[in-house]
Parts: sequence; C-alpha cells; structure tokens
Amino acid sequence: MKLTRAEIVRKLAGRIDINPKQAAKATEALFYAITQALGAGEEVRLQHFGRFFLKPKRAGARASVPKAKAVAFRGFGRLRKRINAPLDDLETRALTRAPLERRGASREEPLQDGTAIVRISGIPICRFRLKSVSEGGTSFWVREDSVILRNIRVGQEIDIRIHNGPPAVAAAMFRSRIVHITKSDSPETKGYFILGVQILDKV
Repeated sequence: MKLTRAEIVRKLAGRIDINPKQAAKATEALFYAITQALGAGEEVRLQHFGRFFLKPKRAGARASVPKAKAVAFRGFGRLRKRINAPLDDLETRALTRAPLERRGASREEPLQDGTAIVRISGIPICRFRLKSVSEGGTSFWVREDSVILRNIRVGQEIDIRIHNGPPAVAAAMFRSRIVHITKSDSPETKGYFILGVQILDKV
C-alpha cells in the first residue's frame, strides 16, 4: 500500500477543513520548500518528524565523473516510536477533550483516558477515544478519514477491548456488533463519527 500525493492532498483537506485546491497548493508549497533547500545543500529539519539531508554517493569507476548526491532521511525519536507502536493511538490523542455522552443512568461515563481497542481482520489494530460505555454496549469517536470507516458496516461483528472503562468491562476482549455509525453534528467534534456497538460476549 502506498501513500500518493493525491492521497496526501485528500487527507490534508479533511484534516484541517480546507478545499482540495487549497490542500494541493499547500502540499506543493511544502514539497517546493524542501526541494529548494536540499538543492541549495541545506538540511531540512521538521520537529518531531525527522530530517532530510544530502549524502554523497560512492564515486564511479571513472575519477572524472563528479560524485552525485542522494537524498537521505532520518526519522526522529517520536516518529520511530509511532511507527513501531503496536496500536494506533492517534485517534485518542486527537480527542483527549471530547465531550462524554450522557444518556441516562444505564450508561457509565468513561475515565478521562478511556479507550476502545478495535480489532478487524485485514486492517491494523486501532485505538479510539471512548464516548460512553456500559456492560451492554459502548460508543467511541472515529475520525472521518480513519481506515476503519472504509471497512465496517452496521450489523458487522468486531472484537473490542476496553481500557480504563468500568470494572465490569475493563481489559477484557469482547465480540461486539456495530449498531450505528453516526456523523457528529457538534462543532466541537466536527470531522468525527460516533461508532456504537452492542457487546455480545467475551472472546
């Protein structure tokens, strides 16, 4: 699977709420700035991400041929940690202040850092910010560009593990059924869906 320039533009547009034309211009401007800096022999450092730099290629067989330069990249610690993390927690970080659902006494509010770990065959394990949770079901926040939304449907059964939720459901893995996929209409959570599931049984 490859991340193309067109996909970067699409993700950027959805992430910061701009139109595709603006996202394309921003992407081109970034690539241009990096290319110009490298062309001038400068190192490009992006905080928390990594650095682009030039390194000479090995000399050819003929000494008269000038050494070419190759672009190299070295990721910083945060990027390396993110790549090697077993769980996708970007969803959680993006909504650490998301509002909690209040629908009555049958539902318990999750802790501040409550998360739902979702396992679906064919895609990486994902972790999402809890919205509400009880012994019978749970709901959580899913970003609109999340890969999970392209691989699920109402009625589908998935495996979920609740972290930092009520004791009755905490840490155990449950077989669950998706009961609704609803786009949030709140300005505070624009760009997110609410995924609601019914807990069926322990796995």
